[in-house]
Amino acid sequence: MSISVAYNFRKFKNLFNWTPVKVEKPQPVYMSYAKEKPVLLGFEVTVSYLYHGDRKLFFQTDEERFGLVSRKSALAKANAFYSNVKAKVDAYKSKTR
Repeated sequence: MSISVAYNFRKFKNLFNWTPVKVEKPQPVYMSYAKEKPVLLGFEVTVSYLYHGDRKLFFQTDEERFGLVSRKSALAKANAFYSNVKAKVDAYKSKTR
């Protein structure tokens, strides 16, 4: 009985553990429309978590449509997110070594 309780507690504890173990640099995402050159939609950052697998975050640009979010600001946000998660990954790796 106690083994099942311990297993369920560990499973419940891992539900809230969002420790990143790997992060990839921001990659540009393009979309090709008919009779037009490819349009930059934004930047995508992929993060691998310890218990939750891979998640992709998308930092959108809309320079071509409304001009509200420029490419520079979207890339700056993606790079800031990448550096923040990279610091967490490095801290986790140094702690587990």
